[in-house]
Amino acid sequence: MLIKILYLLFITFSSFSAFMILTSLNQITRLGFIIKVFIFNALIFILLDQYFLGLTYIIVYVGDDFCLT
Repeated sequence: MLIKILYLLFITFSSFSAFMILTSLNQITRLGFIIKVFIFNALIFILLDQYFLGLTYIIVYVGDDFCLT
C-alpha cells in the first residue's frame, strides 16, 4: 500500500515538474525542474526494484545537469 502511494506521489510530482518546464520562462528555473524530473524518475525506478537504472539516472543525468549550472 505504501509503495503504491509513493509511486503515485512520484508520478504526480514528476508530471507537475514536466509541465512547469514547458511553462517556465526562466532558463535556470527550467534546469531546476529538469533536475527534479530526473530525480523523481530515478526514485520511481528504485521503487520498482530497478536499482541500477535509477542510480544511473541520478549519476549521469542529474550530474550532467549540475555541471551545466
